[in-house]
Order: sequence, then structure tokens, then C-alpha cells
Amino acid sequence: MLVNKPATILIASTLLSFLSYVQINLQQAIALATVTGHPNSEQAGLSLALSLCVVIISVILSIISVQAMRHSLSGVGLVRSLGLFDEGFFGYMGLCFSIALVVVVFLVGVVPTAVIGWGVIQVKLGYGAHILLFASVFGIVAISAVIFVGVRLTLLFYNVAVGRGLPWRAAWRDTRGHVWSIGGARFITCLPILAIAVGGYFAGHNAIVHPSSAMQRSFWAVFRAISAIVAASVSASSSAWQYRRYADHILRSIRR
Repeated sequence: MLVNKPATILIASTLLSFLSYVQINLQQAIALATVTGHPNSEQAGLSLALSLCVVIISVILSIISVQAMRHSLSGVGLVRSLGLFDEGFFGYMGLCFSIALVVVVFLVGVVPTAVIGWGVIQVKLGYGAHILLFASVFGIVAISAVIFVGVRLTLLFYNVAVGRGLPWRAAWRDTRGHVWSIGGARFITCLPILAIAVGGYFAGHNAIVHPSSAMQRSFWAVFRAISAIVAASVSASSSAWQYRRYADHILRSIRR
């Protein structure tokens, strides 16, 4: 995609750089408003603007991911026959949102409730000293379960991106016995990009916390934008390759 769609990448880079710059300035303004005790209404307005900025960035990165998946496996002909905001794109957005919502509810709602409930029981039984250990172990198990389910459903993303629907059972069957290979390949593929993205995040965060010039904020905004585009493209291309390698029951369900 980076080669076949230079204009798209240029437009996306420009938009993301601008939005990242706005995001950094909004985060800086929120931090300053919190310290100086500005009215809550002003802080709420800044937070709302920041949330809107994050949503737009997510949509742009989703467009890049969908296009990268289509280019990696389907070829230019199919990509041209599919619209930018078609059923596949909205299906991909819906799938990402649904999985993210379930993960947030599970990690923020179910896990803390279980830990607190178990802690109350342990205190009443006189075993309060083991609460921290239980919370740590339970947290690790919960995160591992989320990663496991995410890997088992990884083949769905490409299938949805090209408008082929959501064959949940087929995707679950195709990844059976391949969790380590799929997860390991994704981790190794995305590790360099993740390291760059984390470095860019902390560098940008440093520009937010400490006074910085417009030039510095612009530099980190561009760096964030380019890192995000590369990360989205590499991750999407990896998903497409794994679809080609492991999708069997999914393709059978499509042919029926």
C-alpha cells in the first residue's frame, strides 16, 4: 500500500500530523487547566475536543489498516472495486469497537469486581495478607485470556475488511493449535514498530508535561503520525498474511 497509494499516504500523514499536533496542544492545555484550577466547564470542553480528536485519528488509522489488508492479499483490482467507506470498512470499525468494548468491560468491570469480592471474603476469613498476590495472579490470568481470545479471532479482521462477514466459529477453528505461532509472529513483526511508537509516545508526553516550543510539538506530532501509519500498515499486512496461511474453514464457509 505504501507504494501503490502514495497520495493516500501523503494525505493521511498530513491529517494525522495536524491532528497529533492538536492532540498534544489539547493535552497540554488540559494539564495546565488542572494545575491552575480553571473552571470544570473549560476542562470538560477541552476533554471533549480531545476525545473527538482521538476518534478521528482512530477512523483514519482504520482506513489505512483496511486498505493495507486489501492491498496485501487481494490485489489492486479488488481494492479498486471496493469503496473507501463501504460495508467492509464499517464492519471492520464495528468489529474493532465491539472487541474493544468487551475487553474494557472485562478488564475494568469484571476483573476488579472479582478481585474486590474475593478480597472482602479473604478479609472476613482472616487471610487478608494474600489479597495482593491473588490480585496479581488474577490480573495476569485475565490479560492472558484476553490475548488468547484476541489471537483466536485474529483472522476475522481481514475477512470483515473485504466484506465477507463474521464467521466466528470458522475463525475459531482455523486458529486452533496455532495460538503460539500466530501470536509469536504478530509480536515479532510488530515489536520494532511498537518500540518506536512507545518511544514516540513518551517523547510526546514529555513535550506535553514540560514547556516546549511549537517546533518541538510539531516534530513529535509528525513523528507520532508516521509511526502510527507504519504500525497500522505492518500490523494489517501481518493479519493478511496470517489469513492466507491459516484460513481454511473460513474460506469453506464463504464458498457454500
